[in-house]
Amino acid sequence: MKGLTSLTITDCKELDLEGMQWEPLKNLSRLEMNNLPQLVSLPLWLQHLVQLKTLVIENCSGLRSLFPVFQRLTSLQDLYINNCTELELSADDIQIFQDEMSLRFLELENIPKCMRLPEWLQHLTNLKVLILINLPNLSSLPEEMHNLSTLEYLYIDDIPQLEERCGKDIGADWHKIAHIPVIRVNMTLVQ
Repeated sequence: MKGLTSLTITDCKELDLEGMQWEPLKNLSRLEMNNLPQLVSLPLWLQHLVQLKTLVIENCSGLRSLFPVFQRLTSLQDLYINNCTELELSADDIQIFQDEMSLRFLELENIPKCMRLPEWLQHLTNLKVLILINLPNLSSLPEEMHNLSTLEYLYIDDIPQLEERCGKDIGADWHKIAHIPVIRVNMTLVQ
């Protein structure tokens, strides 16, 4: 018997995620955590989920950090983070990646405290799709964007500060993303 491969945890106000046993979840390939206001950081037992390919984190208003667990999820391929109002991605820059990440898809949406994309982004050497939506305080893209040589698709929406900066050939950030084959800004194909 293969065991549980997908789990959704939603609308739990009192759930003790740190107290959960990870052994029955070891074959999980997909985990969704939605509307967990008490979640401040990713539970430590997640690092044992070596089969985890997809992680969805939505409406976790208390989430402040992805570390130290995130860097240990080396099999993770798809990561969705949406509506996490206290998450400060740039605060995680002090972490050092020991292993290469297999992440191929990253979506960041409605994260108001995201003032800059995290430094760890440059270590995502397998990343193919990056989607950035409604990051109201993100004013520029990092220089390290050029390190993402496998990135095939960049989508930027509802981030007014980046619209002009990502203008083809003339935007201040264009040189950082010119290598990406498909770029869309607010549904408009730029490249």
